[in-house]
Amino acid sequence: MSFDWKQCEKIIKQKNDSLLIIIQYHDHLRTFFTMLLKALRQLKTVTACAQKFAHIGPLLTASATHAYIGYDPNIASLVLACLIEYTKLDPDAFDDRTVLSIENPRHKSIDWCIIRLRRFIHVAYNVSDTHDLVQRITQRISDSDLSIQKIRRLADMSLALVHEKEAWPLIEKLVVRALDHTPLDMVDPVHFTKPERILSDQFLYHLANPHSALRPLYQQWQPDIKARLYINYEEILEIEILDIVKKYTDLQTNCYEPLDHLYRSMLENEDLIQVLISHPVLIDPFFDKFFVHLTQFNDWRFIRLSQCFVLCLLSNTHDSHYSSLVQFLTSHEWQEDVNDVVKDFIYGGSSETMVARRNAAWCLSLTSLPFLYCCVSGLVEWHQQRTEPWTTKMEQRLAYVNWIIYPSMDARQSESLADLQSWIQQTDCDLYDDLPKYWH
Repeated sequence: MSFDWKQCEKIIKQKNDSLLIIIQYHDHLRTFFTMLLKALRQLKTVTACAQKFAHIGPLLTASATHAYIGYDPNIASLVLACLIEYTKLDPDAFDDRTVLSIENPRHKSIDWCIIRLRRFIHVAYNVSDTHDLVQRITQRISDSDLSIQKIRRLADMSLALVHEKEAWPLIEKLVVRALDHTPLDMVDPVHFTKPERILSDQFLYHLANPHSALRPLYQQWQPDIKARLYINYEEILEIEILDIVKKYTDLQTNCYEPLDHLYRSMLENEDLIQVLISHPVLIDPFFDKFFVHLTQFNDWRFIRLSQCFVLCLLSNTHDSHYSSLVQFLTSHEWQEDVNDVVKDFIYGGSSETMVARRNAAWCLSLTSLPFLYCCVSGLVEWHQQRTEPWTTKMEQRLAYVNWIIYPSMDARQSESLADLQSWIQQTDCDLYDDLPKYWH
């Protein structure tokens, strides 16, 4: 078990911005004191603790007298537990007055622990009352001249109050105030510079971390606040996408859920879906990010999720640049110009986003199972009947299926198409005698 003593001592003994430092290294402190408590519990006596952790005394003393170490009840509990375990103090034994007697061989370690417990409590009671602190900060953020830097700093410091429900409206107001300085619409990153981010990475980390005390508060915010967060802080939208993907892939791990059940569950129970429906400007960024994950994982469950997302978000909207392609591919009948439509979608934008559009077209083609089934079944029926000549219509079907197999737009796609054509040519049927001439 390895302890980073120097790092922990540096955090505890930091004088400037000590509250922000404690908040910043919250996870490190929690891990350190959890490991320390576990190690101390494995030792049976005070002497064994002192011998193995000779320099722990000054660190626990500094922690007990730190003004902000206890902002998180979990860390405060760990520090108190370490103090008690280090001295092997048994609070239940205080009924016996001889425990505190100077004649007790352990009285020095007991006195040492009690003194630090008193210091810890004294520091806690000398910190400003939460109500007064909330009132002061609330008055501060009502100042119309509050700078971006001050909003960012107040938001970071408000993390120390997240365990106090009285402070939740204050934190929400700080976030709204930060969002008031940012645009209400998506900014094209290719042609325009995004505005300065106000909320710090540290605040966003606590916002997205499922184990953070800030997460339950965030989940209660109004859809408008969440939408503005997604617009200006794309990593929050990314986290929400990963959360919903994990939830619904896990749901399909041990049983096959009907698509209609998945769709209705999403539509009725998922806040993210409701936010996207009420703020269509976020639909394209949502699918842009989701399609990246779909192309990275060879998982049939992602295809079914994509079907549900399309049904929820694209089936009844014309505000997305995916809408026209989706409406075309939702047809249950073969469309002869499908290859041209797909190519127009892929090459109909900037070169910087062409690969993303190609991946999106491929994902939507996989998602549009009725249309894909119509295409493949037409080829199979033609092969089984062997009564109709090979036509341009059949060639288009083959080209579309081949593009699904290799959506690379390079030599691999051409080689794959040649293999399919060769397979058809070698079929024992007179109908195929003129195929080489046709393909030529």
